[in-house]
Amino acid sequence: MKWANNKQTRNNSINRSLITKYQHKQWFARIFNERSRNPALICLKDAKERLGVIRFTRLSDVKNDWEIHFTVNPKYRGLGFAQPMLVSALGWFRQSKPNQPVYAHVKALNIKSLKVLRSIGFKKETSLRISSDLVRLRLPGRHKRSVSLSLKKI
Repeated sequence: MKWANNKQTRNNSINRSLITKYQHKQWFARIFNERSRNPALICLKDAKERLGVIRFTRLSDVKNDWEIHFTVNPKYRGLGFAQPMLVSALGWFRQSKPNQPVYAHVKALNIKSLKVLRSIGFKKETSLRISSDLVRLRLPGRHKRSVSLSLKKI
């Protein structure tokens, strides 16, 4: 709950409203129960605490288009964890869902997330405009970039 209601997290989220404990429990139960659409909720941690959470969501029952959602523990933002976390999660995803495109919807003002996603191969989609403040990025099905995940001590 602390991460979800962090000021920076709320500013960068599509839904900027604060989330109650009840709403969070409902959301988590829905995610867990819809495993065909949400096959993975990956929580990355070091020896002491969680560093971030990454989730893949199937966008359609017809097509194999996936969306990635991620957040980094507010305590560790800006320290270089997002890129290796995403690359590691995408490596796992590619093993279980090879050659399937992955999308990300990011607020246009969320420069840090846009920069990280572009650094690992996501490209801006210009053919589809969702809204004026959202950018849609796409990672093609065949993605060869690799970055080793090394967690540095802080």
